[in-house]
Amino acid sequence: MKKKKKKKKKKKKKKKKKKKKKKKKKKKKKQKQVVVVVVVVAWYSHYGNQCGDSSKSSKQSYHMDKL
Repeated sequence: MKKKKKKKKKKKKKKKKKKKKKKKKKKKKKQKQVVVVVVVVAWYSHYGNQCGDSSKSSKQSYHMDKL
């Protein structure tokens, strides 16, 4: 009885994992874009402040709006 129950649980888990993976992929793409944007903005604002290049930062913001 115990062995049969374990096998059934494993099968159910596998099916659930497949469904979750599809959902996670969609979320991951959005998260990756957000993370990249945040990192780029933070890095550029810090780097731009050090160099004092206003043209570079404005170009980056325009590029972000396009994306």
